[in-house]
Amino acid sequence: MENILQKAVEIAAEQKKRKFNFNKFYAVVCMAASAFVSISLIVWAVKANF
Repeated sequence: MENILQKAVEIAAEQKKRKFNFNKFYAVVCMAASAFVSISLIVWAVKANF
C-alpha cells in the first residue's frame, strides 16, 4: 500500500516538472484510491462471511 502511494507521489513530482495538469492527475489518484478501498472492503467482507 505504501509503495503504491510512494510511486504516485514520485509520478506526481515528475509530472509537475513537465507542467502536467496536476488537478487531473490528483483526481485520477483519488478515484484509484477510493476504488482500491472499496475493493479491499468488499474482499474483507467476503472473507469475514466465509
